[in-house]
Amino acid sequence: MSMNLLRHPLACVVSLLVLLCTVLLMSGCGSSGSLRATDLRAEYRTEPLGLGTTIPRLSWELQATSSSARNLSQAAYQVLAASSPDLLAPGKADLWDSGRVDSHATNQIEYAGKPLASRSRVHWRVRVWDQANAECDWSKPASFSIGLLDQSEWKGEWIGLDDGPKPPLTQDVRDEMRAMPWIRLAGPPAREQRAATFRSEFEVRADSPIASAFFAGTADMIADVSINAHAVGQLTRWNLLTPIDAAAALAKGKNAISIRVVNHDGFNPAVTGELFVTYADGQVQRVPFNGLFKLFEGLAPAEADRVGFDVSSWKAVEVVRGQPWGGNRNTEHYFSPAPYLRTTFATPPGKTIANATLYSTALGLYWAEINGRRVSNDLFTPGWTDYNHRVYHQTYDVTDMLSGGENCLGAVLGDGWYAGLMGYTGQRHYYGQAARFRAQLEITYTDGSHDVITTGPGWLAAFGPIRATDNYMGTVYDSRLEIPNWSTSGFDASKWNAPATGVKSRAARRAADVTAKIASKIENGKLSLAINPQNLGDPAYGIAKVLDVEYKVGNDKKSVSLREGETLTLPGNGERGELSVTRAMFGEPEKPAPAFVIEPQPAEPVRHFESLPARSVSEPRPGRFVFDLGQNMVGWTKLNVSGRAGQTLTVRHAEFLNPDGTLYTSNLRGATATDFFTLKGGRETLEPPFTFHGFRYVEITGLDSMPPASMVTGIVAHSDIKQTGTFESSDPLVNQLFHNIIWGQKGNYFEVPTDCPQRDERLGWTGDAQFFIKAASYNFDIAAFMSRWLKTLAHDAQFEDGTFAHVAPKVNERGGSTAWGDAAIVCTNWMFHAYGDTRIIRENYAPMQRYMKWLDSKTTNGIAKVGGFGDWVNLGDPMSQDLIDTAYRAELLRMMTEMAMVIGKSDDAHAYDAARNETVAAFRARFLAEDGSLRESGQTGYALAFTMGLIPRERMGDAAKHYAAAIERKNWHLATGFIGTPRLLTGLHQANRDDVAHRLLFNDDYPSWLYQVKLGATTMWERWDGWTPERGFQDVGMNSFNHYAFGAVGDYMFGDIAGIRPLEPGFARVRIAPVVERGMSEGKAFDHVSAKYRSIAGTIESSWKWVDGRVVLKVVVPPNVVAEVALPASDPAKVRMDGRAVEGAKVDLGRVVVKLGSGEYEFEFVPGK
Repeated sequence: MSMNLLRHPLACVVSLLVLLCTVLLMSGCGSSGSLRATDLRAEYRTEPLGLGTTIPRLSWELQATSSSARNLSQAAYQVLAASSPDLLAPGKADLWDSGRVDSHATNQIEYAGKPLASRSRVHWRVRVWDQANAECDWSKPASFSIGLLDQSEWKGEWIGLDDGPKPPLTQDVRDEMRAMPWIRLAGPPAREQRAATFRSEFEVRADSPIASAFFAGTADMIADVSINAHAVGQLTRWNLLTPIDAAAALAKGKNAISIRVVNHDGFNPAVTGELFVTYADGQVQRVPFNGLFKLFEGLAPAEADRVGFDVSSWKAVEVVRGQPWGGNRNTEHYFSPAPYLRTTFATPPGKTIANATLYSTALGLYWAEINGRRVSNDLFTPGWTDYNHRVYHQTYDVTDMLSGGENCLGAVLGDGWYAGLMGYTGQRHYYGQAARFRAQLEITYTDGSHDVITTGPGWLAAFGPIRATDNYMGTVYDSRLEIPNWSTSGFDASKWNAPATGVKSRAARRAADVTAKIASKIENGKLSLAINPQNLGDPAYGIAKVLDVEYKVGNDKKSVSLREGETLTLPGNGERGELSVTRAMFGEPEKPAPAFVIEPQPAEPVRHFESLPARSVSEPRPGRFVFDLGQNMVGWTKLNVSGRAGQTLTVRHAEFLNPDGTLYTSNLRGATATDFFTLKGGRETLEPPFTFHGFRYVEITGLDSMPPASMVTGIVAHSDIKQTGTFESSDPLVNQLFHNIIWGQKGNYFEVPTDCPQRDERLGWTGDAQFFIKAASYNFDIAAFMSRWLKTLAHDAQFEDGTFAHVAPKVNERGGSTAWGDAAIVCTNWMFHAYGDTRIIRENYAPMQRYMKWLDSKTTNGIAKVGGFGDWVNLGDPMSQDLIDTAYRAELLRMMTEMAMVIGKSDDAHAYDAARNETVAAFRARFLAEDGSLRESGQTGYALAFTMGLIPRERMGDAAKHYAAAIERKNWHLATGFIGTPRLLTGLHQANRDDVAHRLLFNDDYPSWLYQVKLGATTMWERWDGWTPERGFQDVGMNSFNHYAFGAVGDYMFGDIAGIRPLEPGFARVRIAPVVERGMSEGKAFDHVSAKYRSIAGTIESSWKWVDGRVVLKVVVPPNVVAEVALPASDPAKVRMDGRAVEGAKVDLGRVVVKLGSGEYEFEFVPGK
């Protein structure tokens, strides 16, 4: 019967219609609405795997179905969520059908379906109803999954390798050498290349044969070492400390050692090191490079290398503590090879894999491989956290990577932030001693059964071609040791060994017995002593130390432990009796293994985004080939090279060149930023794993001939943040400035918002982050990235007193500094405004409250006295710290009032508001004079006062005059530092002095933003004068050429020049009020400006140009957003919108204001008041 029915023509038509209706229902086609939901995200991320919450927030953008449509908005939405894509239909969704929800909201929509748990996978889609209540098309499906939320769900062990090849120098000796002085040519630095020869003589015993002899050291920059006229080796500043065999050159009796040093980067030649001679009877003789050496300025003749040479006319050396270039001697650490780990497993015969998920993490860095393929393109996983609190894991769908039968799972480990060098103290193993890997591969078969492969028994480990890795120092790679097919099931791993398991504590290093020294300080039965290397010696140079003291008061045994920088006072309060010190040890103590939880990764990792081929290559010195990439970038180099087996290439990186064309590396301080590649022979493509550098220029030595520029490519990497803002104008220098801001953010948004990417620092400086956050959020989508960092700051970097560390993750830094310590509150508040995020307020509220309580303790009668870094790198403009402290207190109280009210804590809000009123009154009473001027202040004070609402309306006109006068006093140039600069131009805008703001922006001589641009900068500089043609380089101790803080001017460019500002959180309502006037900057002005910002609510555009004496402004408002367009014109009748008179326009504060719904509009007007 059914066959007869199908043969009937009408029946066929009916069947097709039924099928078509089903397809239309599933696809959403056929709906009549004017909108469609696009770009579906969960927790700000697209298709995320392994979220860390069971109540993720959903968001979408709205797209008009017609490009000419206007006044579109969302009246309601419906979300479907299901465990399978097949169930994403009304009536079938098995996890959540929200039904119609009358709401304009398109973000921060909390999942409200069936409870989710670890491993849950959710498919979802959304449809909306438009302003006419018309039902719109369903969106395309999206998905997310939940990671492992409970620590008990982790079944595998931590595995790795503890010991690589034994280093010729023990770490103790290396640490001791870090405390040794340098010897150098005395006098001020010179700009030209300088050379010096250092020479000394010493005795070698004649009564015992020499068993071994070697020397180790480093030089600034390059040194050739000779013993008894035999050339025995070379020292270089950027090389890792490598012992050089000197036994064959030694003779019994008197010996001569000569060290010829050449320095070409502006510093005087210098060297440090020691000769170690071990005799057959076990005695060790050590010959340090010290004040007994004599110095010849220049390269001494060869005769000087022989014993008995007359050096009576030579100079004394200068002995200096610390590094001549101001950084740490990190070369003297020992860096172990990277472990390779693997296991094999078989899937059961006859079973088909339905899905397979890898949950993996590391203490250190890792990448995972399955059956010879990398699991993902993620880099520097699991990312940088405070390992004393938490470490993140990744979630990967590896279903398509497994095969039936035998499989192999493997991983490679690097030291990373966990075990590598950290901060500018030269400390290694800051968190832990050895890198570790942990993973579990969960396989589900179509019959519902499961297998779980975990790290632990059955795994094997070996070292391979990666001989050393470090973020600061670089990578050492030997291609001859590569292990082909190591992560495949057929690989012969019979020579591999079982890995070490568990997390190691960090061993104590270089503790010195200072008992006698401490005891000698007791006077009249009491002791008071500052704990520092000056008082106690320095057993571990550059490393934070602890003093452990055991003492007796009468017959009572006591002990105390104090950190470097504190003061030892004995007896303590209430202790009575005769005092004696029985034991005192000063040094780096043993550090227990970190206690942490494993959590799902909350943001996207670092990835490779661009490749920059070298533009040119030069040879400033024989055999030194320098490649120019044309852009200061962050990442590493890829080499396409052909060479001999065993040939070693040294690859150095720098941001700038010396005048002679060689690399300028002094500003790297203790970071060597150098990779070493030993070739296997033939054509090779090489990249250094587990390291990154900040650089524009690359020097390669070890090549046989001049290479082509195509040999080098820069690999650009940064955290996966999507660019959301573009700014283009008629001024090419300003366009380059915006380019520099973008590239500065790319390079420094690397896991955390760092201060700089090149030197031995690269820390999450809180002040820099908060100064830049507004510009940052225009430039890129930083919602997930910043949420992740704020968790580290607010929850892992707060001290017991309520203060926040200066850097997050917390690394050897204290807290309690105005502006820097305020970042948790400032950044959380801006996340609310930029993205409408109230959850982050709730999560950070308690830590923010604790901080405000601490700030209360520093405040008397409304005036705060906190202190800190002040207006960092301010150019000598007078600035009261109390003014800064009190202004910031008022601003923090305003933010806390707002945030408390938003999350329903009205009592707190009223209390904060009352405290703010008190603080504002106190500020005005002390700092604001009757004539509108600010006492104890320069440009920064006015910038703070105007942008923080501290000037009463009736005094704004007078205060604005004094603001401009403060700039005129500096010859119409800025004089602000890190605190003042981000608010300088915006403050002038609020003072109605955009004429002065534009003058500052268009300045192209020192100091100004465009001065750097004219000098060829491609990123933002740390200093206004990092390099000048007249003075050369600034102080190398702090001279980064990739430092985004001054790029905060981008906020003025988007928010005032283009005029795009939020009126409601998440840009649901916006104000577009561009500054278009001409004649404001000594003849310099914009002819056109175009800015686009893709907010969480959609893309907003403000583009204007001058045409025949009139301004044409194009405005694009996304669906569901209401815009208030404020035009700098005085008469609404003379404003045209799309060629017609504007209806409903009003005049407010000298601007014609028009309220608009979504769409594209064109205004034409003559600016004027």
